[in-house]
Amino acid sequence: MLKILTKKSLILLFIIIFLFGCNAKKSQDTVYNTGEYSIIEEDGKEYIIISNSDSYNNSNQFADLEFDSVEDFLYKVKNGFSKNELEVISNFTKNDNDKITIIDYDNLYYPNIEGFEVKNFYWSGANYSYLIENDDGVWGYLYINDFERFNDEYNNTYENFYNERTNDIISHEKGDKNNEDIYIYKTSSGVLKFIKYDLQEDNYIKKIGEKYAISLNHNLMECNESIPYRVNIYICEYNCYYELYNLDENFKEIALKAKIVSYNSLDNNNLTDVINCEE
Repeated sequence: MLKILTKKSLILLFIIIFLFGCNAKKSQDTVYNTGEYSIIEEDGKEYIIISNSDSYNNSNQFADLEFDSVEDFLYKVKNGFSKNELEVISNFTKNDNDKITIIDYDNLYYPNIEGFEVKNFYWSGANYSYLIENDDGVWGYLYINDFERFNDEYNNTYENFYNERTNDIISHEKGDKNNEDIYIYKTSSGVLKFIKYDLQEDNYIKKIGEKYAISLNHNLMECNESIPYRVNIYICEYNCYYELYNLDENFKEIALKAKIVSYNSLDNNNLTDVINCEE
């Protein structure tokens, strides 16, 4: 009799644990609800769910939403997007449960390069970016991505640069200053140079990628072996990178100064480098 009761107890315990696990997995809290959409929190992440999403035209799958500022975006999140904005949002990438991940809008990162000003803010699901520019006409973006998108970009354009272009590499040598890798390679546009190296900060590493045009078969941009036409600055710990264009002879100094800060720190004009903040 004792053995029978023990088996029944174990079965009952298993059923209780199973049901509790299922309920816990499905539990969610509503953060905002405007009627036209709601933002829910589930398993530590937030998602935006659009009411009657089938009524929107699914044609802008890769579009971003553009805002004049971060403040404009945050206001819209909590007070309501327009119908046109909701149509774009309805085409953002969805997860397996047909939910759209929304960025952590309470803990945004913000670009910090001396002399640069933020012009626009862009949002697309789990990813966001800033358009920045300085008085000398140097401009570009700071991208903050989810892990998957950042990893694809970083591996393709930086970490696995050689492996992705083995057949196109003309030469590869090491530099003296930063132990940099210097590649000369061919493309359908002409011959380019790519230099990649690390810059050590106090407690993190910035990975720099410089692209130069050596000879081109078009006139869309000028060839210049001393000033790159593009510089990428990767900060892997935070899945973010700068992409800068229209550079001048001060591009090395810009790369040295490039950091990101906590948007919340801007309230007190305290531009604390988030990489150096305690988690």
